[in-house]
Amino acid sequence: LNHNFSNSVSLSVFGLQQITHEADANYNPVNRYVGGSYQLDRTIRTLVLNNTYILSPSTVLTVRGGYNKFDDNYVLPYDYDAKALFNNAALTSQFSDTNRFPTTAVTGYKGSGWTNRQANGYYQYGVNGSLSKLSGHHSYKFGGDYRVLGVKSLNYGAATGSFTFDGKWSGNALADLLLGYPTSGNIPLNGQLNGFVHYSAGYAQDDWRVNDKLTLNYGVRFDYNKQRIVGQKAQQGRFANIAAYNDIDLPTWSNFSPRLSAVYNLSGDGKTAVRIGYNKFVTAQTTGFAQLYNPTALVTQQLAWTDVNGDDIAQGERGCVGYPTAGCEINFAGLPSNFGVRSLAQFDPGLKRPYQLAFNAGITHEVLNGLTLSFEYFRSDFRNVTVRQNTLRTAASYDQVTVVSPLNGKEVPMWLPKPGVASQVANVDSTSDDMKRWYNGFDMSFNARLKGGLRAFGGYSIERSLNDVCVSAASDPNRSLYCDQTKSGIPWQKQFKTTFVYPVKWQNISVSMALQSLNGYVVGSAAQAYGGFTA
Repeated sequence: LNHNFSNSVSLSVFGLQQITHEADANYNPVNRYVGGSYQLDRTIRTLVLNNTYILSPSTVLTVRGGYNKFDDNYVLPYDYDAKALFNNAALTSQFSDTNRFPTTAVTGYKGSGWTNRQANGYYQYGVNGSLSKLSGHHSYKFGGDYRVLGVKSLNYGAATGSFTFDGKWSGNALADLLLGYPTSGNIPLNGQLNGFVHYSAGYAQDDWRVNDKLTLNYGVRFDYNKQRIVGQKAQQGRFANIAAYNDIDLPTWSNFSPRLSAVYNLSGDGKTAVRIGYNKFVTAQTTGFAQLYNPTALVTQQLAWTDVNGDDIAQGERGCVGYPTAGCEINFAGLPSNFGVRSLAQFDPGLKRPYQLAFNAGITHEVLNGLTLSFEYFRSDFRNVTVRQNTLRTAASYDQVTVVSPLNGKEVPMWLPKPGVASQVANVDSTSDDMKRWYNGFDMSFNARLKGGLRAFGGYSIERSLNDVCVSAASDPNRSLYCDQTKSGIPWQKQFKTTFVYPVKWQNISVSMALQSLNGYVVGSAAQAYGGFTA
C-alpha cells in the first residue's frame, strides 16, 4: 500500500504472510514409521512501514519500522504413544516428547524412526531512519538503527530413544528387535534455547568534493550490542541435573568504527584515478553468540559401556567407581565433571568484540579509448581475536606420543591427556593480542569496449590469509602443530576469469562466453584439484 499525503510526505506499507506444509522426500503414508519422515511447517509473517519526508529541496528524512517472525518447525506426520510401547512410567516420564516412534537400526533390515522434532521460532523487530542533506560541495547523511533479534528453539532429538539391534543376543538382528534386546541405545534430554540481542547503531558520513580532482568520503558508525540468555527452570535427568538459573547477561559491547576513503583524478581529464580507503568493521554477533554459553545447550559425550552381568541394561549412576563392575558398567571417568551442570564454556567478563582493520589502494587508467586497466591492493588485520583455553589443564596435563602420518610416513608428535584429566573441562573464552590473523590480496582487471559493440572484461587475482594461533596451545599442546602458518608454506590462492559479450544484430540477441580458472574444488573429502595457474 502506497499513499502520498502531500508532495512532501509519503507512506508505504508492506505485509506478507506465507504458510507452507512441506512433506519430506521420505514420507511414506503406508509404512508410517519407516525412514526419516517429517513435515516441515513454516510460517513467515512480515510487516514493514516506510515514511519519506521531503523537508526542503536539499533535505530528505526517511523512517522505517518493521517486524518479522519466522516459525521453522519439524513436525512428525503422525503421533505415536511411546508410553504404551515402553510401559515404564519411570522411564517415559523423563522423555521431553513421548509422541514419537523410536529410532531403530537393525542390521540387514530397514530401520525405523523419524527425523527429530524441532520447534524453532526466529523473530526480529526494530526501527531505523536516515537524514540526507546537500550543502554546497558536501553531501551529509545521518542515521540510526535499533533492533531486537531473538530465537526460541527446542530440538527434541530422538526423544524416545535410538536403539541398535545387531543379533548379539539371539544371533539374528530382527529377533533381537522382537525380544526387545538392543545392543546399544541412548535417549537425549534437551533444553530450550531462549536468547535475544538488543542492537542499536548510529552513523554520520559526508561526501566532500574538495575540488575538481579530489573527493573525500568520511564517516563514523557507533554500535551497541547487548545479549542475554533467558533463565530456565531446573531440569532433571539420569546423567544430568541442571539447576534452575536466572538470566545471563553477556558482555555489552560499544564500538566506534571510522570510515575514510579518497579518490583523486590524477591526470585531470578523468582518465587516471587513484583511490585509497581505510575502514574498521566489527564482527556481527547474533543469537549464535549467546548459544555458546547457554547452560541448557545440547552437549553430547560418548562413554564406554561394558555389560558385566549380560542383562543388556546399562547400569551405573554418575559418580560410581570400580568400572567395569556390576552396578558401575559405564565409564564415567571420561565425563567432564561439569557435564549437564552448566555450559562447558564460559566467557571472560573482559571479552572484547572482534574487529578487522581494512586498507585498500588502487589505480585505474584508460590506456586506449575504450580500454581501461585497474590494479588494487587489499590488506586486512584482525584484532581482538578470541582464544578458548581449558583453565583446568596445562601442557603438563598431557603425555607426548609419536604417530606416523599416513600421508608421507613421517613421525608426528601428539599429546594424550593423562589419566584422570579427561574429566577436567572448564573452557574460558577471552581476548588475546597473541591470536593473529591477516589477509593480503592483489587484483588486476580490465574492461574493454571494442568495435561492433563487443565487450570484454575480467581479471586476475591472488590472495592469502595467514594465522598465528600458537598461544592457544597453552592448555592443549596438540594445537602447537602448524599453529604458525607463516612456517607452513601456505600458497597464494589464484583466480582468473574473463567474459566476452557480443550483440548480434538480430532480435536484440547477445552472445556471451566466459572462461574461469578458480582456486579449486573439493574432491571427495580430503583432496583438492587446482586450476591451471601455478605461477
